[in-house]
Amino acid sequence: MSDGTPGPSKVEAQYVQYVLWRLDPMYHNLESNERIVAKQHFVGTWESFQSRALFVSYAVTGLRSDCDILSMRVSTSLELLQDMTTRLQSSGTGRFLSTSYSFLARASGPRYAAKAGPGEFAPGQGRYLFLSPWTHTAEWHGAEPETRATMERALEEEAARRGLRLHPGLRGLDEVDELLAVEADKPEEYLEFADQMDALRGQTHSQAGPTFVGILKDLRDHIDTRG
Repeated sequence: MSDGTPGPSKVEAQYVQYVLWRLDPMYHNLESNERIVAKQHFVGTWESFQSRALFVSYAVTGLRSDCDILSMRVSTSLELLQDMTTRLQSSGTGRFLSTSYSFLARASGPRYAAKAGPGEFAPGQGRYLFLSPWTHTAEWHGAEPETRATMERALEEEAARRGLRLHPGLRGLDEVDELLAVEADKPEEYLEFADQMDALRGQTHSQAGPTFVGILKDLRDHIDTRG
């Protein structure tokens, strides 16, 4: 029987979504004034979500042929993430954006925040983002929880030793089991870390897609440089 004392408050789950967009070349066929209006509408829609979600944007243009923008968004509401995507892709410049890739994960580690406090992680502090999807092998599923935790700590410690910022606790909610997102100030810092990945993860993980590389850039500035 309850004694009337309030129990511990339940912490809302956070969902992290990485979306890679490609800008349709037809966008550049718009008249100059049409592009200005389209950009204002799109950026205005993006900014209307600032008080309800955390987001960071990266430029991918020139690094891949199939996408131009990498958008990272964090929210406690899947409905909000869905609404944001729908509204963005029906507003101004967004009508010329098609989704090349989309990854959704549940954050199971420290809380994501715009400014990190105790037990929190603030994304978007490194110049480069390296994002890769992974699946777990039979060896991972057969490992004891303590063994899994030890392997994850080893990965975190190796990243920290190299001055990298590892986005924590990204458990996939779609076709991938895990997302690995790493921020670096220099590409070679990540490349040296990647060389150690096989040794750190052994036979427990298999990469499920390409590694995407983005350069930190405010969405407004990136849209401006695209016309």
